[in-house]
Amino acid sequence: MPVVQIVLDWITMKIKEPSTWVGLGSMATALGWQISPEHWNVIASVGMSFSGLMATILSERKSKQNG
Repeated sequence: MPVVQIVLDWITMKIKEPSTWVGLGSMATALGWQISPEHWNVIASVGMSFSGLMATILSERKSKQNG
């Protein structure tokens, strides 16, 4: 398996874990990062774009039922 695919799989797994988001938020707060409402719109747009890109790049796993 290519290294890029391994890294993308790892990132995808970590993004699904709530603790990842709590950790990122905690680190941002500890560093004093405050987000204005305007920035939230940009963050949401980037997040949706990234999700769409990941959905396009990553291959779907075969389910155990389908072989």
